[in-house]
Amino acid sequence: MKGVVNNQLENLVLFLHIHKSGGTSIAQMFHDAGKLFHDPHVNGNPWTQGCRDIIEFWNFDARQLKEWAQAIRAKGVEFIACEWDFLSRESRYAWTEFSLITCMRDSFSRIVSDYQSMGGDQRWGDIRRWYGGTKLTWSRESTDRKFPVTHNLPNHYVRLLNGLGTDPDARLTEENLTYAKYCLELFDSVLILEKPESFRLLNKYGVIGPIVHVNQRKRLVAGLPEDFKSEFVADNEFDYKLYKYGLILCEVMLGLSNPATSVEAI
Repeated sequence: MKGVVNNQLENLVLFLHIHKSGGTSIAQMFHDAGKLFHDPHVNGNPWTQGCRDIIEFWNFDARQLKEWAQAIRAKGVEFIACEWDFLSRESRYAWTEFSLITCMRDSFSRIVSDYQSMGGDQRWGDIRRWYGGTKLTWSRESTDRKFPVTHNLPNHYVRLLNGLGTDPDARLTEENLTYAKYCLELFDSVLILEKPESFRLLNKYGVIGPIVHVNQRKRLVAGLPEDFKSEFVADNEFDYKLYKYGLILCEVMLGLSNPATSVEAI
């Protein structure tokens, strides 16, 4: 188990920041604990010098990722976030450079929060106009770089863990769910936003204390369509299966479940 030695992290923490799942708050907790972030960064996401462009390290192959991770670790960097996509399958042999952590949230709660953060009913009128049907693009005033993002599409968790978070046209299958479960098993810590006790897993990184939400938005949803939730749950079958798997892994990591019994229950 990787943790803290002489007040420094043994391994570079890579935090998979799932949009609207407590990610900004968790990054702030690491910052408040004195962990060194990449310079420069935006919300933990590494940028190039002068904050001119985001570093799309999720597209690196294994050699590129290993060399880059070792180079920034040599500079003392302890924490980086990955918010818009996850590491590619081609790079998985270099994942040992990191302590992988993430925080999952009930998918329906997440999508409603995401919708609110994007303007809610005041901007879109109806969540169905935004969820699943609107193509979103990452862009910032400081750079000409643009790429698609998919946090408003069905089965976002599975898509993300397959390295398809910037590929809205990818069609997901059971194989993608299986691979997402495999990836989640490689994580050092899987937190669950609905389980406050799961934040004890951060103690081993020298991060202490309950989560304090720093990026909550005023509610902008007048009222969801009556049948939207049932449609959403049916539409996100893979994500709900992965969320359940994450819950079990979290309990094992907390020592609340027997690993052998938990595996049989999955």
